[in-house]
Amino acid sequence: MTKKAAINEKLKEIFVYDGNLDEDHVAEAYSDFYKEATTYYSSWSKVLRNNQITKKKRREREKFMIYMILKQRYEKHGEEALRKKNVQPEEFKKRVLKAFKSLQDVLDIVEKWNPDRVLYEMHASFLSGTTVRSFSQEEPDLYKRMMREFGDYKTAIERYDALFGMPTIDPDLISSGGREQKPAPSNEKPQKINDDLLSMMMKLSYIEDEKDVQYIVQANQITKEQVITYLFQQMAEAKIQDKQLSDLSIKDKDPAMHFAIQAHYGSFQEAISEMKQALVDVG
Repeated sequence: MTKKAAINEKLKEIFVYDGNLDEDHVAEAYSDFYKEATTYYSSWSKVLRNNQITKKKRREREKFMIYMILKQRYEKHGEEALRKKNVQPEEFKKRVLKAFKSLQDVLDIVEKWNPDRVLYEMHASFLSGTTVRSFSQEEPDLYKRMMREFGDYKTAIERYDALFGMPTIDPDLISSGGREQKPAPSNEKPQKINDDLLSMMMKLSYIEDEKDVQYIVQANQITKEQVITYLFQQMAEAKIQDKQLSDLSIKDKDPAMHFAIQAHYGSFQEAISEMKQALVDVG
């Protein structure tokens, strides 16, 4: 890996895990990286500009992350979680007030469907791998919401582009020179996990405990979009609590999600790596 590539990769990592790319913060929290990057590019603004990370993208990413955190709390604890007194800790409340005009503005987005919420949900979907071409098929309910809010797809995508950057059109069409590729049909039938197969899986270290089987079954129902949304929420919560997110911490908290990450990405690190690239390419 070249020096330039190493600097750019580290910047993506900070963008995903931390989110705060203010020069003073990076210079203090990542001093060695800051010195190396600014020496190579000559200034911090050039570091960001050469990685297509604009102030607007950073601001919208922050608003999107806040929305995802509050959405998770709302889904888990209901309306009580969105009472102003319960939006804690205080440091997080300050972040909300810095990103939005008022606390009520973002709470309204979480509770009610409006253009902003549609765009945030579109962003989560595109980050998970949905393309402009496949959006209506993969997200039919969200597509209907989008049409109600914006009138037509073109207007919605233009608004999305202004906030986050243009999402992927269709990687399959690009790689195939414009010819749509369809997966070959499979004749394989799902195999039921019997006692012998379970025993063999444990011997081969595919699973560590018989209880893992039920989590694997649950993981099979978790979509890639749900995985990416969960990881965004967990990273944001970890940052607030000053904790490190890891594969082990996810497995302890949500075993089914742990297996879903493996199923969709192969490993936790691969999932994070893909998210880093998506945030730069899409967001």
